[in-house]
Amino acid sequence: MSRLPLAADTVADQAIAETLAARGHGPVIARRDVAVALGDTAASLAAHIQTLEPSFFAETLRRIATGELKLEGLENGS
Repeated sequence: MSRLPLAADTVADQAIAETLAARGHGPVIARRDVAVALGDTAASLAAHIQTLEPSFFAETLRRIATGELKLEGLENGS
């Protein structure tokens, strides 16, 4: 990974992709912005995003379970 600082005042996004055929492929079903801090590198940003993933996954699952987030095309197990 790069050790060069990322641009300040930028935003990375964290997404959950619905995996259908292979890991990392499929439509994005949830996304949120993650602020990039001054001096962040690709490695430090990746580490920060990884710490946020468990709560993001749990929140996304809650939204699916309550019907707040619909998974288009996957109703009735299809």
